[in-house]
Amino acid sequence: MSILNNKKHFLHEHLTYIESIGKEGRNDGFSKFLEQLGIATGGNSWNDDHSTINWDLSEKHFQFFFDYENNEEQIKNWLKKSPISEYDTLLTWLSWKDPIIRIKTTEFIENWEEFNIARAWQGIIVTTEDGKFYLEFTDDWKFHLNSNFEIKPGTEKIKPPFNEEFCNRLESRLCKEFAESKDTELKNFWCDGVSWFTTDNQMTKKHVNDSRKIITKAWIGKDGQDEYLATIHFGKQSLSNYAKGKELIECIPESETNWIEIDIVNKSIDIKLN
Repeated sequence: MSILNNKKHFLHEHLTYIESIGKEGRNDGFSKFLEQLGIATGGNSWNDDHSTINWDLSEKHFQFFFDYENNEEQIKNWLKKSPISEYDTLLTWLSWKDPIIRIKTTEFIENWEEFNIARAWQGIIVTTEDGKFYLEFTDDWKFHLNSNFEIKPGTEKIKPPFNEEFCNRLESRLCKEFAESKDTELKNFWCDGVSWFTTDNQMTKKHVNDSRKIITKAWIGKDGQDEYLATIHFGKQSLSNYAKGKELIECIPESETNWIEIDIVNKSIDIKLN
């Protein structure tokens, strides 16, 4: 039986209002509903902390560990001061047998822990009806509370300039460079990806400023599947952008020559940004 229809479920003891919005959440229904609201799902966030929402594509991202002693009242008080408190109702999905439901914002804030218990600590997403503000409690693997608005002060995650969007653009630029190459062997090469996953130490501003490079992997070759050691070298503009947290895409050379050096035998490539 669904939680909505099971009046004996403990969650009903804490609620005065709960109703279906007439849409199913199962079979990816909730994810599709979030997408309709403009909330991206999928991506690599699941690998990071079992998030359904793709936080890499969220304009803002705040995150903190929420499973600590005396957390219930503290998080409740933070939520009372957050933007969602200005909304009368919120939307969420509780279980496979349940539809997407509408609940009172005040009752969610007062009973956020009970909602997680109802979900057996397997994560819960709550959004405003316009999709402007949303949050996600992840499951008991990492117990993260992610949101696109500030809940706990000082918890904004700043997206590093060396990210998925930059690596995807670099991949396209490398393919173009290979296709236009005068080297007959390289002309048949293409790139099937540049990894933006690297050690956290390499991503710090201090490391980039001191070493002027980030070492990662790229998949290159006639079938685009040979793994190459890729060293991204930072020039004056890219060093400045990285230090300021600005995008690196504009630092990818467009018409310059000799901005890449590739060693086919040892499977390595050096890439020089502006």
